[in-house]
Amino acid sequence: MEILIAAVVLVGILGLFNLLLTAGVVRRLREHAELISKSAGRGQGADPGLLAPGESAEPFAAESVAGRQIALTDLVPGSVVAFFSPSCQPCKERAPEFAAYAAGRPPGAEPTVAVVVASEAEAEEMTALLSPVTEVVTGAAAEKVAAAFRTESYPSFYVMGATGTVSAGGHNLSVLPVAAAA
Repeated sequence: MEILIAAVVLVGILGLFNLLLTAGVVRRLREHAELISKSAGRGQGADPGLLAPGESAEPFAAESVAGRQIALTDLVPGSVVAFFSPSCQPCKERAPEFAAYAAGRPPGAEPTVAVVVASEAEAEEMTALLSPVTEVVTGAAAEKVAAAFRTESYPSFYVMGATGTVSAGGHNLSVLPVAAAA
């Protein structure tokens, strides 16, 4: 009989412990749901770490690997800015697609800029792929540009609107305008 009483007490204690853990999990889920709903409220369903259409990038000035100065004021409506990180697998997959997109833009089209957020040594492979067809920014300059666009997730693609605002943005090349035939 004593063993039965001890077993019932043990089951009761385990049930109480389980109840406390469940209450903690429910509380954390509510906190996460609240954070998700706050971040989803940015823009019109914008992803966190990505400027929403209509938002403005902060002013910046950076030098490309080719030695050209690039500033927010150089990004006229229709300019394309892409952000990559050599450490992310989707970036490695989309960088060649972006290179083909940039190469297919007609002569005289709005500028395209690829920002590879990594040291120059780490960005070497992507720089070699992208620099023949677009301006590439790496190193500390790339970090400044990423901070100006408040970009935290990669790859990210932006189409610029008037006065430094974003007209479209996303993580796929589908947000980019289709190049018109020359």
